[in-house]
Amino acid sequence: MSLRHAEEPNNIVVLLQDNLGLSYFWKYIVSKEDDEGPIHQIFHLLQFNPVNQRERLVKRLGRRVGIQQQPELPNYVTEAAKAYEYVRKNYNEGDSVMLLADTDASTGVVVAAAELLVKCLLGNKAPPNRPEDLPHFEPHDAGRKGIAVKCIIIGVTGFGCQDQHVTALNETMLVKFPASIEYVVCWKCEDQSFSSCFTVREPTGDIKTKEVCLCPGDCSQWCNFQICLTKRLMQYMPEYIPTWDEGEPTWVQKCEVDYSSGDMVWSGHPRNGEGVRSRARGERPVGVQSIELKKYEWEDDDSGRARACLVWKSHYD
Repeated sequence: MSLRHAEEPNNIVVLLQDNLGLSYFWKYIVSKEDDEGPIHQIFHLLQFNPVNQRERLVKRLGRRVGIQQQPELPNYVTEAAKAYEYVRKNYNEGDSVMLLADTDASTGVVVAAAELLVKCLLGNKAPPNRPEDLPHFEPHDAGRKGIAVKCIIIGVTGFGCQDQHVTALNETMLVKFPASIEYVVCWKCEDQSFSSCFTVREPTGDIKTKEVCLCPGDCSQWCNFQICLTKRLMQYMPEYIPTWDEGEPTWVQKCEVDYSSGDMVWSGHPRNGEGVRSRARGERPVGVQSIELKKYEWEDDDSGRARACLVWKSHYD
């Protein structure tokens, strides 16, 4: 760990990325390494290299003629090792470690790298350097305190996980990553829409809140939504931070528990606050204390086009 004594804790943001060009929100993340002013954040980008087709062909031909080849570590292991060394070098007590994994293919590789990195940080041990050791790698060191991870963000851009809703993707990540991670966030950038699921957990692993956003919009809006979704967790260049979610919603509907019946009671309120628009009853989802549904509408600064976003937020017992 670093021996520096910072006046304030830092964010340590690590991005594992294998979509080289589709997502560019990270270009607006600020870092004290390249900016001046009161910035308490450092940023490290690790981009997975595209598969070298020529190298694969040479290896395949080598196997055919009987040339024995040494097994190699998977790409995700070498990238996780680089990220581990970066965090260990820069971490100080009180810092917040944020991990982002962004892909335009299957989530398997970047999620595997993130899983391994979390395991290494919590166990204070670098990844193994031999492929045969990977299946049995369970780091633990009672003599050294592990580095906690505050947030894990999984982003899918393009055609990856097309058949999986963003809420299902989020549920999968809640199972994959330790309960000690407070924020588990997922997004999907598709052809004409952006969707996200932002879950906050208690230290016990129980869900505190879950927020789902559904936003129509082509790829020109992906960066806007990605930054808006994560601005509460990390620092961006101020001029690129969207503020549409800070305005008054077009309309709001709230749902709370009616303890006399156990049902959920919906009530709708127009933006002008003239009163209740509608009331309806429904079965209470397990563990949900209240639900708030909002719709935001705004005009895009660049194109002048009308934009909208639907936000569903659930509070749990």
